[in-house]
Amino acid sequence: MRCRSGNHCSRKNTYPVTVFKLVVSYRGTDFCGWQKQNNGNSLQEIVEEALGRILCEPTGVIASGRTDAGVHSLGQVVAFKTSVNRSAQDIRQGLNGVLPDSVRVLSAQKASDDFHPQFQAKKKAYRYLVQNTSAPNPLISPYAYFFPKKLNLTKMRQAAAYLVGRYDFTAFQASGRKVNDPVRTVYSLTVKEESADLFQAAGLVGITIVGSGFLYKMVRNIAGTLLEVGRGKIKPEAVREILESGDRRKAGKTMPARGLTLLWVEY
Repeated sequence: MRCRSGNHCSRKNTYPVTVFKLVVSYRGTDFCGWQKQNNGNSLQEIVEEALGRILCEPTGVIASGRTDAGVHSLGQVVAFKTSVNRSAQDIRQGLNGVLPDSVRVLSAQKASDDFHPQFQAKKKAYRYLVQNTSAPNPLISPYAYFFPKKLNLTKMRQAAAYLVGRYDFTAFQASGRKVNDPVRTVYSLTVKEESADLFQAAGLVGITIVGSGFLYKMVRNIAGTLLEVGRGKIKPEAVREILESGDRRKAGKTMPARGLTLLWVEY
């Protein structure tokens, strides 16, 4: 293996194994998703290759969850083990020196030996961003879905209230997907106008959901359903019936990935 310096690494690791926790932000547009795949450029692979370069040893990583192709992150949590004697600050700086511009480690710290970013996560927050204007702002477009039809946010909030709680969310998971337990807890689901004064972007609507975890494409399907409510195609009270039906066909369409961002993970 070649280190960042380009030299072959012959270091013998004699230090105790340490677990590190990283918080990683990335622009998902450039990647096929978090998980390694044979047909694309994955974030997992990029991070593992960068760690290999700065630590001079093969290093696997575990994330809090898989984000799909095109989904962004402000707070993906990643853990890895190493027997190389490096400080958390050195690891963060080293990674940011070799990672592409679309990926950055926001923080790094030592974690407990049994830390697992996926199994120990208690809450996760996602936001689906919609640009509800007559014409899209090109500076916002990579991170927001353009939706020119007028939205009734009051009705969207009324509909969102039916999805807060612990329920079987089969009606909002991807078609054809099955899991042993489709029950999830949604702690909050808010719909509000978002500010983007820096880019003079008007009409931004954020759909933010906090939950114990989410089924495959669940957040994007909920966002699609709430947009149908906002434009008057689905009544707010019908969302409860959709939830209880377990029928994916009754819910709204799956929204494009570019509007979705993982905000944070809580432990």
